[in-house]
Amino acid sequence: MFVLEFDKEYYICVVLSFIFLTIVFYLLYYFRKKQLNKNYYYRNIPNNLPAGLINYYYKGKISSKTMWITLLDLIGKRYYSFKKYNNDYILKWEKGNLFDIDKYNLYSFEKTLIKFINSILINRGGQIYLKELEKEFISNFNISNVSEKFYEQFQNEIKKSYGQIYKYSNYVYAFLLSFIYFSIYFIDPSFFNFIIAVFYSIIILGLSLVISNLKLNKKWVRGSIIFIYFLLILLIPLLPTFILGDKIFILILCNPLLIINTIVLLKTNFYNKKQKELMKNIIGLKNAIESFTNMKHRDIDYINLYDRYYAVSVALDVKLDYKNIGEEFDDSTLDTFDVEDFATLLSSILKY
Repeated sequence: MFVLEFDKEYYICVVLSFIFLTIVFYLLYYFRKKQLNKNYYYRNIPNNLPAGLINYYYKGKISSKTMWITLLDLIGKRYYSFKKYNNDYILKWEKGNLFDIDKYNLYSFEKTLIKFINSILINRGGQIYLKELEKEFISNFNISNVSEKFYEQFQNEIKKSYGQIYKYSNYVYAFLLSFIYFSIYFIDPSFFNFIIAVFYSIIILGLSLVISNLKLNKKWVRGSIIFIYFLLILLIPLLPTFILGDKIFILILCNPLLIINTIVLLKTNFYNKKQKELMKNIIGLKNAIESFTNMKHRDIDYINLYDRYYAVSVALDVKLDYKNIGEEFDDSTLDTFDVEDFATLLSSILKY
């Protein structure tokens, strides 16, 4: 049985629910703001980690951009040169023997990527046009199981460095938020009401997972949901109960702040002590790049000038000057590509 049944209590219920969720929202905002400390600067690449690993700890997950970030990093380390030629780019191996790479201090996943690319270069004089490399990736990358091996080795390096970021706690916290939210509206702490609270909490968790994985303009979506919700607050009391049943319950179930808070909880990274120290320096490096360099105004032609910092900037989502990207490859869609689209993505970012 629901707690509130009258119009006066209906409005009290709406107000209290917003107060509760607003407090939760600002607590999450404070926690995330503390993680992204804008007043700390760090000049060096933390522990000289590869850009792919930096991207993992910054994002909290293995990105579909990991493969091409690794290639950009290898270019920054001078294993490959990267030069514009007419309307294309040439990728060239710069270390002599194409397969004598064990003597270099490389991570296992970097070696796997180099061996795959160099197996293509061996019959091409050690260099290849980017458009040709794109075709080779599309044709042979998954067939040769390089993708599977690359990511398996990448995960092993994560475990050996600072450990994995576990997302299980995110699901638990998100579920508990919804469960507490629904539970407080029931008079009797009965087993039936407990099951109902669990059921609706699972619905909110599932809906939030779907929304969090959609590539939409998040500000526009949030604004639209909240606007529609306020219209419901104004209009639902005017409708007879037999049309919509329990009007209060509809507003409680559809509360946008609950979904927004759940999405924020799902996206928040909870680091262990060792990872927190690393993240402090990673965020400090991003702050330094954005505040004290002109990196964000540079396109790919400057990769040879900035060494590894270009790849690291990409890994940290510094908004570089991608003025030559086609519309289908804007910033909001970069993370939607699968591994086999790596070459297509790379060539599209680089072409004029």
